[in-house]
Formats: sequence, structure tokens, C-alpha cells
Amino acid sequence: MTPAISSLSYLRDPGHEGIIRWAWKWTAMTLIRFPHGVDTLREQLPCAAFSRENWVGVTQAIDAMFAGARTTLLRVATQCTERLELALPFGGQQAVFRFGETGPPPGTPNLVAGAVFDSRQIDPFGMPPSPTAWATGLVLHRGAPWTWLLLVESPDTPTGRNATAIHTLLRRNADDLRRTFLVSHCLGTPDEPDRETIEASWDPLPFGIALLSDRRTILAANTAAEDMISTRRFFVPPGDTATLRPATMRDRRQLYRAVERIVGGDSDSEALGLHGLRHGAPLPITLLPCGHGNGLERCGEPPPRRLDRLIAVIGKSQQELQACCYRA
Repeated sequence: MTPAISSLSYLRDPGHEGIIRWAWKWTAMTLIRFPHGVDTLREQLPCAAFSRENWVGVTQAIDAMFAGARTTLLRVATQCTERLELALPFGGQQAVFRFGETGPPPGTPNLVAGAVFDSRQIDPFGMPPSPTAWATGLVLHRGAPWTWLLLVESPDTPTGRNATAIHTLLRRNADDLRRTFLVSHCLGTPDEPDRETIEASWDPLPFGIALLSDRRTILAANTAAEDMISTRRFFVPPGDTATLRPATMRDRRQLYRAVERIVGGDSDSEALGLHGLRHGAPLPITLLPCGHGNGLERCGEPPPRRLDRLIAVIGKSQQELQACCYRA
């Protein structure tokens, strides 16, 4: 008996006393679906790390694994105090979590980042949970003013085979999902992840991508971007300053002006082509802002007038980028 199947083989039956044996056939069938489904899910994570719009690929991958499931990236308001109150949809009902510095009341899930919880743990407004609808959630990020959840709702019963399978899926992939969220949503905020996390999330992408400061300092870059930046036809070696500097004065002026428009808030995207030192096809670069308008600014603070972070996509035009990674 494998540990995975062993741990799922016994569940409490709310309609009978004691513990009953889980149906082996159903459990095995559910787990057998995991390898292909998990691979599809993980294939979506690099694109989701690049752009928050690509999280739809993550939610669709989870939905495809469980019949009737509906996965949502949910943003709920965190109060500007030490006390957190969340109202979540569970089978058409509302479940309210209330806890402060001393932690949640007994029997209430502690919604810290990385926690996995489901409607079997909750007594919505003193009423029993719905016997025909339930939800499982993963806390991706808790901050001010928002707490973000990945919520999977299912028409299955709380003791159905999907319940344990979805809970296991979220628990086993919680770290990867949380890292992906931090890279896609928290760049340019106080919760920005470290360089190693950013680069590891972006390395599988089939194009170069770099995180730049407003002075074009390279703060992070995936492997493809590092290879392109080291191409002397288009760039001066970054050196000790780790600055992105085109090889020709013409290209420098073009890049510097585009960066200034992005960080100054005058443009949502800039597309340009570097011509380099020799004649040939230009190298496309797309500049995008990050850390602005993502709902993660500190409560009561206005959004920054000038950004100090931007993303440079190197080697793909905007049209190629949409075909390569964006999901409709």
C-alpha cells in the first residue's frame, strides 16, 4: 500500500458511527488522474508567474481534473486592523472567519498564507454546511488591503472522492502556487519575492524576461534573457553595475525614453526594436509596468506616481508574446 493511497483510504462517514473503509476503486481512479493533470497544471505556472492574466490557465487546468469543479482566484478585503473578516461563498452560503492577533476561535481555520481549508471545517453562520456543495481553498497571500485565495468549488458532497483529492492537490502544490502568485502579483510591493524565486519561476519561459529598476538595473533575469543580454551585437556587457545598456547610442536613446514613459506612468506598454551594431533583423523588446494598480498597496496609501520596477521581455514582439503565453 503506497503512503498516498494509505492516507486517503479512511474517512469519517458523517451518516454512520466510527470510520468506514474508503472505496479503493474510486480513490485509485482519482489518484491516477493526477499525473497528467498535475503536469498540465505545472506547465501553466511559468506563464502565470509572468502575467496575472495568465492565471486563467491555472484555474482551467484544475477544473479539467475534476468534473463540475469551478476554480476561482478570489480577492477578499483585509481590514486595516489586526482583525481579519472574510466572507466566502460556500454552496451559496456565506462563511465568515474572524480572528485577530490571538488567532482564530477554536474550530475555525487559521487563514495564514499557505493554509488549505475546506467547507467541512466551517459552520456557516451557525448552519450546517451544505450536503450537496462544498469548496476547498488555498491562501495564496495575506496582506493589506487584500487577502488572495485559490478557491475550488465542487457539486460533489463533502465526503465524495473529489473532496480529498482536491485538498491533496492544493496541499502538495501549495508552495509552487504561492511562489507563482508572489511573482505575478507582488513585484514592486513590500512583499516582492527574492531574486532566486523570481528567476526560478521565469526560467521555463521560452523567451527572455528581466525585472529592471527605473535606472535599468537588472534585478532578476531568466536564463533566456541572460543569454540575449550577453550578445555583444545588441548590448554592452552589464558588468559590475548590472545595467541593461544597448550597444549603440541610437538604441540607448530609444530604450531610455521608453523606460521613462513606463516608470513615469505615461504608458502601459512600450514596443521597440534594437538594431545593434550590424545590419540584420532587429531584436524586439517589450516593456511593461509592474507593481501598479495590483490592489496590494498599503491601506490608506495612494498608489505611487512613479514606478521603480518594470519588466522587459526580450526577443518577442507583442504579437508573438500574446500567441506564446497569453490565454484568452
